[in-house]
Amino acid sequence: MQLHLAEKDVYVGRPVQLEPEDDGRKADPYYQQKLNGRITYINKKHRFFTVTYEQFGKTLTESFKF
Repeated sequence: MQLHLAEKDVYVGRPVQLEPEDDGRKADPYYQQKLNGRITYINKKHRFFTVTYEQFGKTLTESFKF
């Protein structure tokens, strides 16, 4: 997934929209859905934040650098 935010735009509870990366499955629209999630954790010292979202009926978390 891709998500690019500036540090000033990162806060807990912020809704975000994740875009899938191009991994060769572009022909299948099922894998190209944009996903809605929320920022659930921020670690300013190490400059990353965690987003929680649902995909394929499962709750997932993924961390991103800012």
